[in-house]
Amino acid sequence: MIDRSDAVVLGRVLDAGYRELPGPEVGGQRTIHAQGYARIAVEHWILGPDTDEVVEVRLSEEVSPSLFLTDGASHADKRVVVYLCVSHGIWGLVRDISAKPGQPLMGLEVLSPRAALGRIPAIRAAAKATSPESLAVRADVAVVGTFERFTVNPPGMACHVERVVSGMLSSSEITVVMQTPSDMRLGEALLLLERRPDSTWRPLDDGAGCYYLDQERLAHLEVPAETLFARVAAAHARRSGMGQR
Repeated sequence: MIDRSDAVVLGRVLDAGYRELPGPEVGGQRTIHAQGYARIAVEHWILGPDTDEVVEVRLSEEVSPSLFLTDGASHADKRVVVYLCVSHGIWGLVRDISAKPGQPLMGLEVLSPRAALGRIPAIRAAAKATSPESLAVRADVAVVGTFERFTVNPPGMACHVERVVSGMLSSSEITVVMQTPSDMRLGEALLLLERRPDSTWRPLDDGAGCYYLDQERLAHLEVPAETLFARVAAAHARRSGMGQR
């Protein structure tokens, strides 16, 4: 869950429901559609830009606003930890469609205030463990590449390598596979990869090693992209040094 999140906040549910928004014109008539939302009064930005006191989360059709109203989530004595993704300047709720049994499918935890505060160190530790620098120590290669199209056999994506950040790679065209290919999408990404026996490549920790580099995610990086790449290269060099001892 954490590797798919652009931010994580702890706060209180202010309200949740539907708003009517204008849709496309059909037959000369303007259509209306209902957009689910939830508003969170932020008490702590656990991860992320720390910019807003209130965050409005736009919900996809698969997510009902009632998710934020059940289990006492909106009660004054409850807090929520919300895992957020961003697209076109709009916050959304992270969904982990590859979640294993016993793991949460939605990026929402409903807890007591004390328990919620207790989650902060663990979430930050998990984020650090899946940071590019941490994964680089285990990666065979780190590259900046563009996912250009989906592949069928094996199910994954064809990737054009634009830059080798660290490690060695003999081809600029590689196939990247994941346990859940539907988690992948077109676009440019920093990839921390491990080599597979069939000559394809897999992002470390099944997706954690894939950092899309669209403008919004670049805007939320704590450091410039070039600084991040330099840190990844340095971390990978430490792996090489350890291997030579």
